[in-house]
Amino acid sequence: GVSLDRSIWNNGYYFSDPALIRDYSLTQYKQANNEGKNVSVADGCMVIETLKETTNARAWDEKLGFVLHDFSYTSDVINAGEKFQFAEGIVEVKMRVRDGDITHVFSLVSEKKEPQVNVFHFDGKHVTVGNAWGNGSQTEVVKGITPSEFYIYKLEWTSEELIWSVNNLEVFRTRKGVPSVPLFPLFASVVDKHQDDTGVMEVDWVRIYQKKK
Repeated sequence: GVSLDRSIWNNGYYFSDPALIRDYSLTQYKQANNEGKNVSVADGCMVIETLKETTNARAWDEKLGFVLHDFSYTSDVINAGEKFQFAEGIVEVKMRVRDGDITHVFSLVSEKKEPQVNVFHFDGKHVTVGNAWGNGSQTEVVKGITPSEFYIYKLEWTSEELIWSVNNLEVFRTRKGVPSVPLFPLFASVVDKHQDDTGVMEVDWVRIYQKKK
């Protein structure tokens, strides 16, 4: 299509309680999430573009709660929590990042901060995979790839372990912190505290497979 499928993807964060605010930014970052305005579809790819522009937006502060906050950049976060949550299966995404040293992530998440499984994480310098849970986290750097080129990043999630691959070559596996609750996919581009740049994330496709019950 020529635009994001809004029957699947929503802007911001997901909460099962419809009364909770979902579209907001975080004061610890330099970018305001821009209500989907920085998300587009071009040449068959979903694009999240992080731009250098000042704005004042609603943001969550860990000490103050929701406040109006000044940001130097705009970007976006999208999720499929409303329409698609699953436990165990295979996730594949064909994607790349370009034009800038900022953070881009494709994760499986829940309503809470954890558990979180990063299928793809770029910190401006390195691509990593890994996961976080209640009392721990682990990260593995993926070597020998160029993030500005398309690769297929794959996660196999079973009841016992997580296995990450890039172009079908295994890069990491673990039995620690394997999620036991349903998760949903989320894409985000972030300008962290130590970063000061723009950037683009391009996603060709996402495929998720589940075992038949």
